Amino acid sequence: LGYGDEIIISIWGQAEQYQRGVLERDGTVFIDNVGLLYLGGKTTSQAKNYILGRFEKVYATLNSNPPLTFLEFSIGKIKNINITVAGHVQFPGNYVVNPSISISNVLVLAGGVTETGTLRNIKLQRQSTIIDSLDLYPLITGNGITKSFQLLDSDVIVVPTRGETVAINGAVLDPAYYEIITGNSVKSLIQYAGGISRDGN
Repeated sequence: LGYGDEIIISIWGQAEQYQRGVLERDGTVFIDNVGLLYLGGKTTSQAKNYILGRFEKVYATLNSNPPLTFLEFSIGKIKNINITVAGHVQFPGNYVVNPSISISNVLVLAGGVTETGTLRNIKLQRQSTIIDSLDLYPLITGNGITKSFQLLDSDVIVVPTRGETVAINGAVLDPAYYEIITGNSVKSLIQYAGGISRDGN
C-alpha cells in the first residue's frame, strides 16, 4: 500500500461502520472513531491484521467468542506509479503502470528486449541504487522460477548489454545461442535449450 491507494473498511453485526479512505503521502489515513492508521508499505494481509487490531480496541465485540461484530477490509482504487525503462529495449522511456505489474510485463510494454540486450541480468534501480537483478531465462524457457518484485513509484528498470553467449546445437530441442552467467553449468544450459531430444544420448 502506498500514497493514493484507496482502502474500504466495513463493520457489521452489533456495530456498524463503513468508510473509504485514500492514503496520504506519509502512508496514513484517518478513520472515524479509530484515528490515524499507518498503512504505507504494508501488504493487504498485514494491513488487515493491523486494522483489525486497531478496531478491536474500539469494538470489543470483534474479539468476543463467538464474534458478534465482523470486519471486512478491501482495496478500492489503486494509484498508478511512474516507471522508467532504460537500456536495450525497443522503446525506452517513462511508463505509467499499475503497481502490481511484473517487470517482464513492463518490458513487453517497452517493446521487448533488443538483440543487443541481456535477458539474464536485468537491473532494478531504486533511489539511485541497484537493489536486485532479474534472470528471465526461467520464465522464457519454463525451467525454474523467476523472481517477483513489488515495483514502487520512480523505480528504474535497466536492461544492460547482453553478456557472453555459447552455441548449443545437436541433439537438443531448441538449438540456439544462449547467454551465460556466473554459475551456469552445462546441464543447466541444456535444460534451457529444451533438454536432450529423443534421438540424443
